[in-house]
Amino acid sequence: MLPLSTVESPAFKNLVSKIPVTTNSDTHVLPCRKTFTKELDRTYTAMEKELKKTIDEQQYVSTTADIWTAHNRSFLGVTVHWIDSETLQRKKAAIACRRFRGRHTYDAIASELEDIFSQYGLTTEKVTACVTDNGSNFVKAFKEYQQVETEEDEEEEEEEDDGKVTFTDLQSVLTEGDDEDAQRGLCVLPAHHRCAAHTLNLIANNEIHKWFRLNA
Repeated sequence: MLPLSTVESPAFKNLVSKIPVTTNSDTHVLPCRKTFTKELDRTYTAMEKELKKTIDEQQYVSTTADIWTAHNRSFLGVTVHWIDSETLQRKKAAIACRRFRGRHTYDAIASELEDIFSQYGLTTEKVTACVTDNGSNFVKAFKEYQQVETEEDEEEEEEEDDGKVTFTDLQSVLTEGDDEDAQRGLCVLPAHHRCAAHTLNLIANNEIHKWFRLNA
């Protein structure tokens, strides 16, 4: 978690030089900051490619999301979880830890989450649910941008199952789709679950104090 310029620090070079090596060379050749940065980016790209491949092989996954502030800077973290089909063991990976600039509004959160999910091919069909805390901004983000199947959609599916051919005006379909996308801000989020541990924590800290004040 130190700046990349650390590799050029004389103190750091002196520290690394004390580490025993198994090669025939008696000297340590440390890369400069530019070389180290290129190697770091190359390794990260390879890791990200392998993770995307692993996620793509899963039929269903779940995710978590959280926002926190440290040193007057906000960050958004997202993790993905799945069950390995061969070993039946739980697997997890962090897919995002990025700066969150500006206010933590529900629409900004929805936009960031949708961008992260799309990078890893996490569609609403693949993600069974996204778990967050009980923050009103998270709750509203999923409430406003979660894809909900309406009764009209169900009726249309039933009509299609009947095998009857129906004709639809192309212009109305295109314009309606544009209106819906504009209203939703082009964001579609998966199902949402509130963290049970956070809910219990709120009950223990808030509701119990209220009970003691009322029954004191």
